[in-house]
Amino acid sequence: MNDLHKITAVCIAENNAKMINEELKFKSLDVALVPNDFKFQSLEEHLPNPSRKKGGFYTSLVESFTQYCTAELQASSNKHSACFINNEKLTAKAIFDVGTINDPEHCENFANFVLEKTQEFIAITEANNTQLAQLDFTYWLEDYRPYVANLFDSVGEPIEFKKAIHALRKITFTAQAESNHNEAHLSSEQSGFTRIEAKSGSEQNLPATIEFKCKPSPDLDEISIHARIIPQNAQKSVQIKLQLIKFEKMKQDLALSFKEMIQDHLKDLDMPTYIGTYQKQ
Repeated sequence: MNDLHKITAVCIAENNAKMINEELKFKSLDVALVPNDFKFQSLEEHLPNPSRKKGGFYTSLVESFTQYCTAELQASSNKHSACFINNEKLTAKAIFDVGTINDPEHCENFANFVLEKTQEFIAITEANNTQLAQLDFTYWLEDYRPYVANLFDSVGEPIEFKKAIHALRKITFTAQAESNHNEAHLSSEQSGFTRIEAKSGSEQNLPATIEFKCKPSPDLDEISIHARIIPQNAQKSVQIKLQLIKFEKMKQDLALSFKEMIQDHLKDLDMPTYIGTYQKQ
């Protein structure tokens, strides 16, 4: 705005203020309009309809996410939409007014999808490297019995579930002092140490690994999760923890399945998908 426009705007504002103040004085109201600042003020809130659609849709159901995206694209003539897939956090965001590089838009109309994880998948992943008391661990196995596909001993042989539970409840730790003595032509070596060993009344039924089968999400296929069962000596008690095998690989596979699921559901829509996130500046 040049100086002439500024002067003109100030004069108009002052004239309007004088007219309004005369009207207020005529009505005997103890108020006055005082010029304070000049800035652009949106009148959108006073209009019957907003100037453009602003807001977000949030869901954890992929079908609802797809339906909403379809409805938005069908109802709008705007073709500058895009979906950004965060395959690490298992989320997707469709922005219906993202625009283009040469013609950017406001990015105020969007839909967010967050993958809903099943309770059993949350349980097995949260149990990773978590120590549980001996009895609590057996209760955990019993609670998730429908998802325990197999229990194996140290050589990979399957164990019946009830026998494995019994063996886990009987685990004790024993300490044994041992010494080694080695004589050589020019030297002599002697060492002593204490060996801590986990034993059970039913060693042949003591599980070493577990196979856990579940769906990570209602929208994804069932997967197999393998974990080590590690007894630990905690002074006067026995602790047991699960250690998921190839946990990082499992997370990578899950991220890939999530990405493919989103792309498959949006394949018939005129909306490109990108791996990553988009942040409006």
